[in-house]
Amino acid sequence: MKRASFWLVILFIISCGKQQATELEIKTNGDTIKYGTDFIAELYVPYRKGYLPAFKIIRGSDTSWLPIDTIKKSAILRAASKRSGEKSFSGIVEYIDVRGNKKTETFSIKYYVKPKE
Repeated sequence: MKRASFWLVILFIISCGKQQATELEIKTNGDTIKYGTDFIAELYVPYRKGYLPAFKIIRGSDTSWLPIDTIKKSAILRAASKRSGEKSFSGIVEYIDVRGNKKTETFSIKYYVKPKE
């Protein structure tokens, strides 16, 4: 529980330090998950109808595109937890907002996988 509180404080400090307001919203199934379960994150940006946003995860020199759920209007990140410990993903989203402005935002997602019992 202390680890979760630590990450929440760190994320709060980082978000307060940013000068530009972000329109990106990230909803997860928790910041700590059990070994063997999936971590799921839904990423939302207010985008213009007809122009789907491009969500990308960057790991080293590899880039992966996240699928878009057009019904929920979000990108879905699903990660299997076959190793315990801290996990993190960094990415970028490019989109056209509802006012027609082209935007690019970076994001980072961190969570913890509990050791196998």
